[in-house]
Amino acid sequence: MELKNSVSEMDNSIYEELYEKTIHHQDESKTSTSSNLQTYESLTHQHDSAVVYDSLQTKKFKTTKWKCHFKSRKIAITVFIFLSVVCFLACVIIFIHTTNVNSEQTQTVSKETNGNKNGGYFPNDCENKTILHTPNKYAYRPFILSNHGLFISDKESFSFHVQACNDVHVALLPKDYGNITDESALYEIVIGAYRNTRSIIRKRKQGQSMVERERIGYLNCTKVRQFNIDWSNGNISVRYIMKNSTVETIMAWLDPAPLMIIDAAITTGFGATGSWTFCANDFKNSTDKDGLIDDFNKSADRDGSIDDYIWKLVWKMEKSKQIL
Repeated sequence: MELKNSVSEMDNSIYEELYEKTIHHQDESKTSTSSNLQTYESLTHQHDSAVVYDSLQTKKFKTTKWKCHFKSRKIAITVFIFLSVVCFLACVIIFIHTTNVNSEQTQTVSKETNGNKNGGYFPNDCENKTILHTPNKYAYRPFILSNHGLFISDKESFSFHVQACNDVHVALLPKDYGNITDESALYEIVIGAYRNTRSIIRKRKQGQSMVERERIGYLNCTKVRQFNIDWSNGNISVRYIMKNSTVETIMAWLDPAPLMIIDAAITTGFGATGSWTFCANDFKNSTDKDGLIDDFNKSADRDGSIDDYIWKLVWKMEKSKQIL
């Protein structure tokens, strides 16, 4: 009986010890599991935070990049608009300036066929023409207008048509002009000098330029152009008469000591010949009634130049060579 009780007590003791160990083991397992769960949750939270951070950083980068791109486009658009405005204003200023210059230089004139001071005729409108051909030689004497029945001693202007590539020369001659040397006082007007790029007014033959105008194309090798020369009150002006009956003032100069003009002469040269047309209607009321043109100036070539007939032959020979 006592032995049975001892065994029973021993069994209870072992059972209690085993129970305690089992409980302790379960507590440790719970603790470990809880710790592992916390660690997992911590890692998961860290991972989620990292993902969120990366996402925010990427979004921030994209936002910054878009802002930079937008700012660059905005600057480019602003620069483009500014340059466009500047170009537009420049074009407007140039247009206004050109319009003002043209309005100052251009005036409309009526077209008359008989006795018009500006000679606003065209070759087909003139019934009585005087045609002169000047060769490629710079010499005035064979082509003095009075020698061809064109008197200007009581006029203040005359017009003419000319077809030449360059260097059309007109000399306005005063009383007692003599042999027309480089020292002679006269008004020399050059249209289309320097290969048809410049026009000049001088007070001596090949003398100092009183005024110059740079412009290409007043003359044409194959087309007839019309000009008017005026010397009233010492104001020397040269005008280009266009087919639409408008007049452009090429150049003008006021001489403080004007010459008394009684005659004129024409010539070409420097690589160009010329075909000139004068309308006799513009000169029909003009004669040498005051005797201002002396017999010396009407006579043969005292300065050694060949006469008009020979010049015409030379001009025809040059034209035939050009055709060949």
